[in-house]
Amino acid sequence: MAFYRKGRPWLKILLTVIVLFYGLIFYMFNFRFLADKMFYQPREKLFAGAAADTTNKNKLIIGVALKGEARAYPVEVIGYHHQVKDTVGGEPVMVTYCTVCRTGRVL
Repeated sequence: MAFYRKGRPWLKILLTVIVLFYGLIFYMFNFRFLADKMFYQPREKLFAGAAADTTNKNKLIIGVALKGEARAYPVEVIGYHHQVKDTVGGEPVMVTYCTVCRTGRVL
């Protein structure tokens, strides 16, 4: 604290800005970007019918078909959450996708 009493004004301002910036970065990485907050399961899943589908047909999907019902999960969407719990044909399913090894799985 002696630096603040006897230091040059511009150095005091620079040090204060650096400390505030460090505090902001610390907060963002330790509280704001927590993985358990970032990857919450969606509360509501809205699926469009095939006739109303506007997704790009050149994008990869993970598809599931059970008991006459089919769903398609775009990899670019599911890659952010890494997993989606859903019900297809009355059966509970979990669709996962790993963005590191680029593999999808349906359980």
